[in-house]
Amino acid sequence: MRLFAVAPAGVEAVTTREIENIGGKNIIPDSGGVGFDGDTAILYRANLHLRTAERVLNVMKVFSASTAPMLYDQVRRIKWEELLDNKMTISVHATLSMTDDYRGEIRHSGFAALKIKDAIVDRMRYTTGSRPDVDTENPDLKIHAFFRDAKCTLSLDSSGRALHERDYRKASTEAQLKETLAAALVLLSGWDRKVPLVDPMCGSGTIAIEAAMIAVNSPPAKNRRDFGFMRWRDFNRPVWESVLKDSGNVPLPSKGKYIYAFDSNQKAVDAALKNARAAGVEHLINFACVPVEKLQPPCVENGLIITNPPYGFKSAPDEDMGAFYKNFGDILKNRMKGWTAFIFTGNLKAMKHVGLRTTSRHILFNGPIECRLLRYNLY
Repeated sequence: MRLFAVAPAGVEAVTTREIENIGGKNIIPDSGGVGFDGDTAILYRANLHLRTAERVLNVMKVFSASTAPMLYDQVRRIKWEELLDNKMTISVHATLSMTDDYRGEIRHSGFAALKIKDAIVDRMRYTTGSRPDVDTENPDLKIHAFFRDAKCTLSLDSSGRALHERDYRKASTEAQLKETLAAALVLLSGWDRKVPLVDPMCGSGTIAIEAAMIAVNSPPAKNRRDFGFMRWRDFNRPVWESVLKDSGNVPLPSKGKYIYAFDSNQKAVDAALKNARAAGVEHLINFACVPVEKLQPPCVENGLIITNPPYGFKSAPDEDMGAFYKNFGDILKNRMKGWTAFIFTGNLKAMKHVGLRTTSRHILFNGPIECRLLRYNLY
């Protein structure tokens, strides 16, 4: 089957490498994610193992639909009675990406979703005598439609809930990163799992926890007990159990704890510790309440810093955030020589005050906020 891993803009290359590692074939990065071929085991493995994907779609049909009758007709031709029974519920989500040259009549996502739903319901009523109900919150079969001008790609959502919901977050802090984005930061840094990794502003601990799970090859979705594909009529439990059996951890590449999560707020440190315990990686991370002004190298070796400092859009004026970033840059320059630092921020003005030479940058998005992942070699 043709599959598509939905991923945030800017991390497609990382997602591509992840798909290669789970055995995906014919891999093609695209806007909004990465397409690939795979069998049932690959589909299950993608949901369990992909750290940077938000969901995995099973592409059913690609067709032209510039008018409502064309869309309705193409969707109704699908044998929905083979995918649904009348006790199952459905939901339809549509996304539109239109160029200025598009002249079709389908211009609103709600209208497109309604036409697709009507076609499915009418087909089921015609073939079985009754229709499935719609459940927008927790459906048995979630259908995604992506329109690029007049071309529609219709897919089944095999993930159900978004894959950033790892189910280990038991405590929260303000403005925390999605787990998928935190994993992307670690993977984009090129961390080799051999040198120490420090997050001096850890918040709820997401970067450190994702790093620890990467270090021992722990499946990111191992705590999940529900996926969309488990409700499909063709769910293959023996294949799923085989995929689970083959997903064990690997030993740490070095002895002892070498991931450090610091924060100036004790409540944040407590939240991070609670989340790490739920993720099963508490024993791999050193937690401590350390103000960033007192940051010191936790060990003599060279290491890696990955952190997501405050953006300060609402809580602090620009001049205060500029001073904060300058102070942090001075701390890195004077105390962390020989280390490499990655700063992820959405405050593009304040980051100019770090005062260090950037050696690489990635454009990423934290929700709707355009951000930068900046690398600094601390000579």
